Amino acid sequence: MCRIGNMHSTYTLGIGIKLAHDFELTDKITIRPYSIKYDHLQLMDHTLTKSEYGFICSLSDLVTFEMECKGNDAKSAAIQGWNSQWALVLLSVILRKPIYWPLSRMPATKARKEIYNLSNIFIGPSIFKDPYEIPSEKLDLWKSKYPKFDKMMDNPRFSSAAAIACNHFHEPRLSIRIAAIWAGIESIIGLDQELRFRIALYISKLFGQSESEREKIFADTKKLYDGRSRCVHGSGFKTRAAEKKIYTESLELLCNLILKICQIGKMPKPKDIESIILS
Repeated sequence: MCRIGNMHSTYTLGIGIKLAHDFELTDKITIRPYSIKYDHLQLMDHTLTKSEYGFICSLSDLVTFEMECKGNDAKSAAIQGWNSQWALVLLSVILRKPIYWPLSRMPATKARKEIYNLSNIFIGPSIFKDPYEIPSEKLDLWKSKYPKFDKMMDNPRFSSAAAIACNHFHEPRLSIRIAAIWAGIESIIGLDQELRFRIALYISKLFGQSESEREKIFADTKKLYDGRSRCVHGSGFKTRAAEKKIYTESLELLCNLILKICQIGKMPKPKDIESIILS
């Protein structure tokens, strides 16, 4: 926690994306390029426990960005910092890329040196991949979508789907990822019967702009649902390429659905879905 003037700030350090410059998401959330400058021996003086030191040493060279969250006092800054993790979830949804934020930073004061903490140990093997450089248009989309996305977080069905879209990357098996992704899709749509047909029909009506486009989306979504059923029932795929195709297209569908619901500003109810299907 750091205080500048009358404002307090928290700092979250992340991995997986690369920025060319500082970017202000809101007046209280700024994301910027960042790297840890200390070598592994120097880090001993900037961590608090032996276990944290080990983790931070292994991750320090991977850190590429910092998210600063501001508040009028220490408590509000801490709450803002905690809630703003959902902003990174949204960015992951937009990019279709894994983002990690395992560390936090406490700036130096007169009483102590700068300190790094292990704040989120939920990581996966893709954390070691080269960071993705974010195009400016994706950052602009992030900023435009965030206000409605943030309001949707009170809905457990929506927040569950968003968390799946961001966190499923940690699972090494594609079949389990696919099953999780479809749990997110079903969570948003909220249907509990005749799923294959009704989900495909709803998706086609939601995204299709013409009759031919709706017919294609309807057929494609049914195929994706069949892939989901293969994963859930353990029957598998003939080739790795077929499994990867189902995974990639299912993730695209989930992320598009999350962004569409943000645009609409509310979760679909059974009556809404029936009206769309029957229209």
